[in-house]
Amino acid sequence: VVKNLTAALLYKISDIVTEQKKAAKHSNTDIIRKFELLIDKHFTEEHQLDLYSDKLHISPNYLNSLCNKTLGISAKQLINKRLSIEAKRLLKHSSLNINDISDYLNFNSSSYFIRFFKKMENITPQHFKVQ
Repeated sequence: VVKNLTAALLYKISDIVTEQKKAAKHSNTDIIRKFELLIDKHFTEEHQLDLYSDKLHISPNYLNSLCNKTLGISAKQLINKRLSIEAKRLLKHSSLNINDISDYLNFNSSSYFIRFFKKMENITPQHFKVQ
């Protein structure tokens, strides 16, 4: 009887642990999705991870860990990727010059924007624009 009760208890514990893992995985996906939505909303004003982690009520390190685990890239890389996509869109489909795009995306200077773009895309914004 004790053996059967112990086995039943172990099966129940196993079920509980499995359900908790599923819930945690779902929760992590929700946090990542909220983070992506926040990036879409605030990427032009804020490039630092702290704002996003504060709004999600988690630490920057935990957010970074979730992104690495779930997406395979860091949280900062996700922000930079969104900035790069918007910069490319503006370069190709607007009449804005590089200084205006730099200002719109809230970079400290045009030269910093150019360095950022070149690092992300391996090409200068000017060359990208004329391609």
